Amino acid sequence: MNFKVKNSYIFLFFFIFVLSLVSFSCKKKAEKFNVLIITLDTLRADRVSLYDNSHVKTPDIDSVGKDGVIFKYAFSTVPVTLPSHTSIMTGLYPPSHGVRDNSGYIVNKNILTLAEYLKKYDFDTGAFIGAFPLDSRFGLDQGFDVYDDKYGSKNPNDLFFVERRADKVINLSINWLKKRKNKWFEWIHLFDPHQPYNPPEPYKTEYKDDLYSGEVAYVDSQIKRLIDYLKSSGQYDNTLIIITADHGEGLGEHGEKTHAYFAYNSTIHVPLIIKFPRGNYKSKVIKDYVSLVDIFPTVCDELGLKIPDEVEGVSLMNLIKKGEKPETRFLYFESLPPYLNRGWAPLTGIIDVEKKIKYIDQPIPELYDLSKDFNETKNIGDKKTFYKYKSELEKIKKRLEKKAQKSNKKINSSEMRKLRSLGYLSSKVKYSKTKFTKKDDLKVLIPLQNKMLEGLGLYAKGYYGESLKILSEVVKKRKDFVLVWNKIANILKETGKIELAMITYEKALEYNKNNYNILLNYGAFLAENNLSDRAIEILNRARKIIDYDPELWNSLGVAYWKSGEVKEAIKCFNKALSLDNDNAIVYSNLGAMYLSFLIYDKAEENLKKALEIDPNLVSALNSYGALLKKKGKIKDAIKYWEKILGINKNYYMAYYNLIAVYLDSGEYKKALEIYNLAKKNNLFLRLTPGQKRDFTKIYNDLKVSLEENN
Repeated sequence: MNFKVKNSYIFLFFFIFVLSLVSFSCKKKAEKFNVLIITLDTLRADRVSLYDNSHVKTPDIDSVGKDGVIFKYAFSTVPVTLPSHTSIMTGLYPPSHGVRDNSGYIVNKNILTLAEYLKKYDFDTGAFIGAFPLDSRFGLDQGFDVYDDKYGSKNPNDLFFVERRADKVINLSINWLKKRKNKWFEWIHLFDPHQPYNPPEPYKTEYKDDLYSGEVAYVDSQIKRLIDYLKSSGQYDNTLIIITADHGEGLGEHGEKTHAYFAYNSTIHVPLIIKFPRGNYKSKVIKDYVSLVDIFPTVCDELGLKIPDEVEGVSLMNLIKKGEKPETRFLYFESLPPYLNRGWAPLTGIIDVEKKIKYIDQPIPELYDLSKDFNETKNIGDKKTFYKYKSELEKIKKRLEKKAQKSNKKINSSEMRKLRSLGYLSSKVKYSKTKFTKKDDLKVLIPLQNKMLEGLGLYAKGYYGESLKILSEVVKKRKDFVLVWNKIANILKETGKIELAMITYEKALEYNKNNYNILLNYGAFLAENNLSDRAIEILNRARKIIDYDPELWNSLGVAYWKSGEVKEAIKCFNKALSLDNDNAIVYSNLGAMYLSFLIYDKAEENLKKALEIDPNLVSALNSYGALLKKKGKIKDAIKYWEKILGINKNYYMAYYNLIAVYLDSGEYKKALEIYNLAKKNNLFLRLTPGQKRDFTKIYNDLKVSLEENN
């Protein structure tokens, strides 16, 4: 059969065909480069020897720098881990992305991350994280195929974050790369330079007088392993490599020992090294001022991708290629933890890139000419210049916050995957105070900050009395210092002074009535000590402030369990797991609850799950030992309790259970050995009155048994 087609139809078909080709080509293909971002937590720029070789040698980071571009003056947006990394991964300043501290915040799912963007262009995406502040529950896992954040469990009252060493993170990252057949984007986060400074040998001995630098030297050696793998696998030349830090470390400059307080260059000036594929732009040094928000758009530009409209950073490619400076701009920075944690004056500021002037907004404002005084030793401001830069800062903040209102909708519980309170406390409660005087200025209050750190240092070394004395002096002067109230109560609890701990929490609440973190910690304390009714009351007060924290629901679960309301307890534990489905502590508590009601199958199921997530969780090991004992597997139970003492020599129940089981089996000498070990480890200083009574009773039984058998 013959068909005649009119010319107009042929033209229409051709036109549609061409349109379809145009539409199809709109999704631009990214260059086939790999992208690797390595962030070294708490790394000052002057601890990379390319920047300053007087402290520590970093030959392996240097080697990447010599193959690429070194930015001499890169600045973080905030000297705090989570918000700074959020700026790196979104290209947004903190007021826009809304993450202002290490806890109480989560990255809004509406905000585009670099991983999500590269995923659209068919990159495999993997992240390997060194410590808890970047746990997936805070939302930076968006767009990653693999987000490895398995560190074990963390007691919220512990002094430091749970972390894993760089060698483990690098091992995981290399293993992931070995399986890649596609182009990839990998982010590696190495936490080691963060306090406490405890590098492995030989760095611990070599840098015994500067352990912070020892941590940096160790991390450098681990980066070498990754770079060697990329070279041996033929991927180095085809990979865009970025090495930077989220923030620096005070190390005593301006009176700041660590970070997350001031925003001087000691904590916001960071290294930034970019090694380009095919050896492009090799050995280039750039002295223009740039921000970490510029990383996202620079990656896009180098890959040939459109820079998303919402990104606030600028591509550095024209600066690198042609020396063309970005348009006149100001780099925004902030440090809000002192405001969020204590109600002290908020710190915000800007750097005038063109004039190299830095303005810090505080009740006592500061202005520095960084071209002449990069270490910020001389405040050169006067009333006129302060007003000029404060006005500019207010305009910038208003613009950023307005944008945030549009993009950062309140995230409800069902949208949140994970959230947990941290050692660096912050609260969603807004302080009613909006006007600040010189007495609220962080420079005036730094002695109290350092006094707190001194007290916490003594606590970490086991000098509880001295620590309590110092911390008590701090809260006498500033009753809004929430972190210190919590630490005082925790030390009292650890030393068995339960009534004094309760009085401390009540005093803290008197001065900080609606502070979520005090309510949460007090409620957990009450639940742990079987004061269930008061615990439920306090925790429900906390729930009215934040209802999406798994720690809150876990503590409520314990309180309802101890009060005999099992159905409510199960509801609360399940709620906690819906917010954090790999929370080993919740599974451990569920298992212990079922064990207390002799429901052995459910107990075993939950305890196994807890130990699968965290094999070293002592509460789960203890309960599983008790379960094995109930089943008559005494030798296996003993192994679990002995393992606990290798992990935590202060865990009371392991000693008690071992003494009891040896006493029951007639092995009195072994029971006495465990008792003497408890005595040697000063366990009795930590016992509550009830625990002391239990220990005295079991020791008296042991004495009688020993006398009868001699």
